[in-house]
Parts: sequence; C-alpha cells; structure tokens
Amino acid sequence: MLLNPVAALAVRLLAETWRGRPVAALRRFAAALPVSPGPGAADRGRTTAADRAATRDIAVTFWIVAARAWQATAALMPVPNAAGAPLAAVACLAVPVGLLRLRTAGVPRPPHDRWLAVALTAPAVAALCAAAAGAAEALGGPDPAVVALWRCAWGALALGAAAFAVRAARAWLRGGPGPWRASLVPSESCGTRIPGDLTPSTGLSEEVRHAAAYSRNVVLACTGADGPRALAVSAVTSVTPAGEFRLIAGDEAWDAVRRDPRVVLFVGDPRFWAEVRGVAVPDDDVLRVTPRQVLMREYPGRHQARTTR
Repeated sequence: MLLNPVAALAVRLLAETWRGRPVAALRRFAAALPVSPGPGAADRGRTTAADRAATRDIAVTFWIVAARAWQATAALMPVPNAAGAPLAAVACLAVPVGLLRLRTAGVPRPPHDRWLAVALTAPAVAALCAAAAGAAEALGGPDPAVVALWRCAWGALALGAAAFAVRAARAWLRGGPGPWRASLVPSESCGTRIPGDLTPSTGLSEEVRHAAAYSRNVVLACTGADGPRALAVSAVTSVTPAGEFRLIAGDEAWDAVRRDPRVVLFVGDPRFWAEVRGVAVPDDDVLRVTPRQVLMREYPGRHQARTTR
C-alpha cells in the first residue's frame, strides 16, 4: 500500500513523457515564432509576446525529449545483464542516434539553458559508455575498463536525473515553467493549425484598455468544476502593448484556468460594456489573458441620454 503513490507517480511520468509527438510539436512552435516585428510599438509588443510563448513551449518540449532519451537509456542499460548477452548493450546507441536525427528534422535549436544541455547530453553519454562497455566485454576486453565504462554510464544517467531535479526545484521555488508537459502554454485550438496562444493577440481600442485598467466592474467567466462560473476580478494590474490583460484573481479562477484556459472577460464602463474572449495562462502571481475576440457595445439609450442634455 505504501508503494502505491510511488507507482502511480512513475506511471504518470511515463504517460506524460511518451504522449504526443515532440518533433512535430517543435516544428509547429518554430513556425509560431515571429519573423520580424512591425514598425509600431504594438506590433513589437505582440511579437515579443508570441516569441515568449513559443520559446517557452520549445524549451519545455526539449525537456520532454530529454526525458524520453533518459528513460529509454535507463530501460536499455540493464538488458545485457538480464539477458546474459553483453553485446546487447549496443542497442543503447539508438538513443544518441535519435538525438542526432533531431538536428536534421527541421526543429529549432534548443534554448540556452545549461541544465537542459546537461539533460540532453547525459543520456547520450550514458548510452555511448554502455555500448562501449558491452562491446569491450563481448570482445574479451580487460575487466577494469569494462567496469569503468559501466560506472561512467550510470554516472552520466545520474547526472541527467540531477539536472531534471535541479530544474524542477528552481521552477517550484521561482514559480516558473518546469521540465514537464503541464508547463506548456495552453491553447484553445485543435487540429493542425498553430495554437492560438502562440499568435499575437487581437487589437484593443483605447476605450477598452482604459476601462479594463481603471474600472472596478471586471468579471471573469470560466469553466468551473461544476459548470460555468462568473468570478469577480480583484484587479487588472496592467494591459500590455500587445493587448494582454494581467489579472489578480482568486484560487477558484486559477483552478478553472488550469482545467480549461478559455475565458471571457466582461468589462463595464459608464458609457459601454465590452466582452473579451481569450486564453488565460498562469504567469507568476497573475493570470495573463490573451484576447482572441473583442465585442464592445454601448448601453441601450445612452447616446439618446447624452443628446438630450
């Protein structure tokens, strides 16, 4: 009974790591990277937002690739001893070959992260050492050399696990994205097109920006555990030049966003009301909402009331 949580965690990690096609995902994320910003400040802001989201997803996907390589190496290394065939360790060479094929698969280069570099390099080094140890043992090589190669292989594998642990601890302490699938930027889109949250947000008028930043009548509609919910927003901290809203909301809103990132913001103003449909992403201590559709209407009779005064 005590091992059930550990077994459940191991099964969950395996399922999360081996689900999906990371190479195809890397190509799509690379396509979402902006080519060049426009001349205006808003265009530069949208480009920065899209670049930030796509770069984050690329980094997380490379962590998933590193986890697959690590798990594959860890599964292949005990095979020679279990089967009694030292030459079976040559099968470990499939791991570095697979990592090298990424360079020719049209995927972007990994981001500059020393822990990610360690996590990607460690399984390849472990696989090469294991293959060399198996070949040396099969050819009757000296035992000290074989033992040293196996120690090097297991040491490299342990170093890769340490890189994952350090990166996960930093993500937990700093509240940033971790080396797991849950850190991918959510998207409301399906199919083969680029995820919606990796593209720039729709334009916002100055009226909507001003109303969202200064109005106290802001409501967040989201999908709760028991159905649609309307939650009051504590504050809109800012509206970025790219048109993204940064909100302070309660725990119920955070739980709903993790369940379904599609949200609707209702902004009230003495002159009009606005409905902003978009995608919400947890970002440090705030919810970042990227607008997709904006509908703005005046209240019934307001323009007649102004003309009669």
